[in-house]
Amino acid sequence: MAVWAADNKGNDNGPPTITFETTHNEGVGWFYPLNYARCGAIPGELGDINPIDRAPTAPLGDQVAQITTTVEADGSRQAERFDLTTGMAQDSHGGRYIWTYENHLVYEVPPGEGPVHVSVIMFDRFRLIGNGFNMGVTFNWSWKFEVPSGSAFDPGSEFIGVVFPNDPVKPTNILNFKNFGTQGDPDCDPL
Repeated sequence: MAVWAADNKGNDNGPPTITFETTHNEGVGWFYPLNYARCGAIPGELGDINPIDRAPTAPLGDQVAQITTTVEADGSRQAERFDLTTGMAQDSHGGRYIWTYENHLVYEVPPGEGPVHVSVIMFDRFRLIGNGFNMGVTFNWSWKFEVPSGSAFDPGSEFIGVVFPNDPVKPTNILNFKNFGTQGDPDCDPL
């Protein structure tokens, strides 16, 4: 992890502290198999599509994440996270696919002990290509969620305390949801 300070706001409160963290994770899987019942873009005759476990040399997906956190003198912070995950998948009949997942999240966290409302902007993309099939899902959303007093919040590798929308049309667990664009069905994104 690298830490450096720079005054990018020109304020009288002193320079922000900026940290960079890069992580590499092997063995990243999906939350659920892709199939026609879950994702209408998947032809029913393919059955279930799951990531291939290529252990021990290259298990499941391979993920690289970079997190840049800027903490201002007043305690407010911005955490920006880029994820790129790639892997191979196989359908019920042995057809092979490659998949990529890209995610860019920006969290704006106000100063204070809580409760605080965290603002999130997210760009998300999942691609599945192979065996004569090509599918992509992309969405760009923003929302806010509350972090209660005394609760942990860390948008790092474990997403501690992060609240994601529970519905892509009318989420009920977040505030100020905005859909700037969606292509494909978000249920077709298994990550």
